[in-house]
Amino acid sequence: SFFEVKHKNNKKRTVKSRLPLEQWVETPSEKISEFVDAYTPVQMDNLEPKLWNDYLRLTLVGIAQPERVTIDLALSFGRDQTKIRIPTVAIAEVKQARLSQSSPFIRAMRRQGIRSVAFSKYCAGVYMLYDNVKTNNFKPVMRLVEKLSAGEVHRAITA
Repeated sequence: SFFEVKHKNNKKRTVKSRLPLEQWVETPSEKISEFVDAYTPVQMDNLEPKLWNDYLRLTLVGIAQPERVTIDLALSFGRDQTKIRIPTVAIAEVKQARLSQSSPFIRAMRRQGIRSVAFSKYCAGVYMLYDNVKTNNFKPVMRLVEKLSAGEVHRAITA
């Protein structure tokens, strides 16, 4: 597990700073507070945990082309005592320095009739865990996730 801070640089590239964690924490430790102070302009006292996500990641590295493909499996999201699992959907992302449609992975997906859509694991978690958040912009993507999962979305509430 990681505590992660992301930001975009002036070249529109996402830069991640990660702090390894042994387990999910409800209350930020001094180590996390120092990490937030070092990598953000925000004070830790002004932040609170809202959701967690978990997934298995498979990373493929191109030999012929400089690209990586990440495939996230077994997605789950949690908040308080609620946990939602989407065990039957995979999220694939092609990572390239410059977008090239000649990517072998992109071509293989197209041959299967699979097209890319914008997807955020954080937004998916908010959509599924919070009732009082406007979600209209994300509904089409989440309907696709529901269709692909064939109803295999599991909600559990623990005490």
